[in-house]
Amino acid sequence: MLCEVLRTFDRPTMQTLQEYTLFPLRLVFQQPTKCGDDLRMDSFSCMIIVLSQSQLTKWDVFQDLFSMASIQLSSPADKGRVAVIPEELKLEIIHFLRALLKSAVFSVLEKLYGAESLPVLGHLVSVLLNVADTENSQPLKIASMECLLDLSGANTKCE
Repeated sequence: MLCEVLRTFDRPTMQTLQEYTLFPLRLVFQQPTKCGDDLRMDSFSCMIIVLSQSQLTKWDVFQDLFSMASIQLSSPADKGRVAVIPEELKLEIIHFLRALLKSAVFSVLEKLYGAESLPVLGHLVSVLLNVADTENSQPLKIASMECLLDLSGANTKCE
């Protein structure tokens, strides 16, 4: 239902409401044991809509969302491996990461490739490569490779 409402906003309105909309959705991931896979998937879907209709201009918001998505996709027990979660949720997380990268302005992306962010970036690359290598789902494999392309900057134009 929230996703349907978010789709009705135009770009200027969504840009104005971006942080107000993303903040409560991010709270879902701070209590993972209390939230089921369906709620997490719906939250990612709503955030994808917000990001696709706005530009992310704040590094701290980007960093928080990027780290949160990386943690959700990663196995807590086996570093560098994919979490044991439904394929649909993995796919939604990867779609979210792609939307996040596409909505970020150049100055935010520059910070992502700085020395301070390399550990989380490297970890995500390892996890995405693991998805592409070990998952059975063809759409999931393709999405992970597309996300890797987005991370590499191969799918973007220089500003």
